[in-house]
Amino acid sequence: MARAPPNRGSYIPLSTANPEPPPAYTPVDASSNFNSGTNPNPTAQQQQQSSNVVVVSQPGAQRIQQIQHIARPNDYLILTTLLCLCCLFLGNFITLVCLFPAFILSLIASNYNDLGEYRFARKFGSSACTCNIIAVLFTAVVVLLAAVIIIVMMFVLGLISV
Repeated sequence: MARAPPNRGSYIPLSTANPEPPPAYTPVDASSNFNSGTNPNPTAQQQQQSSNVVVVSQPGAQRIQQIQHIARPNDYLILTTLLCLCCLFLGNFITLVCLFPAFILSLIASNYNDLGEYRFARKFGSSACTCNIIAVLFTAVVVLLAAVIIIVMMFVLGLISV
């Protein structure tokens, strides 16, 4: 059973298309010489003299494509690595509880950046940044508490007098 083509608005089957030129169009013989005064087709000469012929040429389809440069979102991988090294150097191993998820999230964000999925890369990168901020704040609190405890212990032991 043959199916009819879908109705697509301006769909014209080739069998019904009119291959003949429109009636106002007069074909020009390529062998005729326009510089000579003789024209083998006198009716074409009369039509050319009596009406104005406007030639409209349509250029090829011009496609203007605007390329928008999307900056690659930050994955915070270098920041996370530096914070891990600083925490290991300071001996603050508890902060690695925050930095380990930040490192994983940074790797995932970097992977999404490589795939071109910038929306997900931005999401995982911001989560890694949040974990890094929490780790920095936690490290600052631990370092300040350690400094206060050392100073108090020095007072208690009498190493520092007022």
